[in-house]
Amino acid sequence: MFIALFIFGMCLLGADEAVLEVNMVATVASLEKTIELYATGDYVAAKFHAELGQGYAPNVPDFPYLIALCGNILGEPAEHCLLALQPALKDGMQWHRYSQTDASLLSAKLNLYVKNYREALRRIASLPFENSDAELIKASSLYGLDRRREAEEVIEQALERHSFDPRFPKLFLIQEKERRQTEYSRRIAMRILEN
Repeated sequence: MFIALFIFGMCLLGADEAVLEVNMVATVASLEKTIELYATGDYVAAKFHAELGQGYAPNVPDFPYLIALCGNILGEPAEHCLLALQPALKDGMQWHRYSQTDASLLSAKLNLYVKNYREALRRIASLPFENSDAELIKASSLYGLDRRREAEEVIEQALERHSFDPRFPKLFLIQEKERRQTEYSRRIAMRILEN
């Protein structure tokens, strides 16, 4: 009797492993198809495949990341995209093609859109490095919190680091248009005009 139960249990274990293997094949295939569709600009189909993939593998954070990313590109409300992104922001997830950094940057961007500036800054601070996108979100969030001098400092540094990125002069000029000019803001404006 014990031997029969042992053999039956081993068969079940083997069946579970086979199911996991089939599930992993479906997950990888779905992720690759999603990425291919995203790369070709078919965001509706990419989002659909990401939703299917999330059904196969709810612990693969690439899928909720792609759902939120495609939703944002398709003009879905930022609140909806943030909700879709939440599973990808959990610690300990096993990323395949994207990363926690990608998800945090997208979260910061979406939080900026919904004027949740503190959360946007928190997400930017969690990044292992800052790129021009992160610096732009940081400056915009600081302006949103009326922390003008800090925002201007970020812009001044960004003008040095990313001198060919027109988003920083544009942000500065839009934000400073209705404000009283300070010596510091005047210096930044002169630098922009010189370039």
